[in-house]
Amino acid sequence: MVKLETKQQDFLVQEEEERSEAYQAIAKDLGKKGKVISKERAIEALEHAAVLKEGSFYGSLVVRPRDVFRLVRLATGLSLEKKGKPRIAVVREGEASRRVSVLMGIRANLSWDKRLVSIEVNPKELARRDKALSFVGIGRDSETDVARRHDEYLYEGKSG
Repeated sequence: MVKLETKQQDFLVQEEEERSEAYQAIAKDLGKKGKVISKERAIEALEHAAVLKEGSFYGSLVVRPRDVFRLVRLATGLSLEKKGKPRIAVVREGEASRRVSVLMGIRANLSWDKRLVSIEVNPKELARRDKALSFVGIGRDSETDVARRHDEYLYEGKSG
């Protein structure tokens, strides 16, 4: 029984590493000037992002909001306006078996085999996200290293 659990954990760690590398490779291309990312690669990156966010805290360190916004627009053509009704874009046929909040206001619907079926965008939640984050940078802390590396410290503490 212990060997089976260890093999499962090893598989999950390996899957997380592979997805993280694949996501980061696509996200790196997003930052390159003049580089065009296809709809298919944007969908692939969103699949990786959703699985990373669902499976571990590490996904929060890897998946950057600005990349997710660009990927959603590339993959679905949906507007990310903060007004209006919630919208859903179907990216492939299939039945969603899990719903993952990639960012507040953006949900990925995944099939049983972790394939992206559709993306939901909720303008009200996007507006709430902006409002919640609007205070960031207002305060000052003499210990800037702690503030700058806050997520890293949390990750190290959780995984260590």
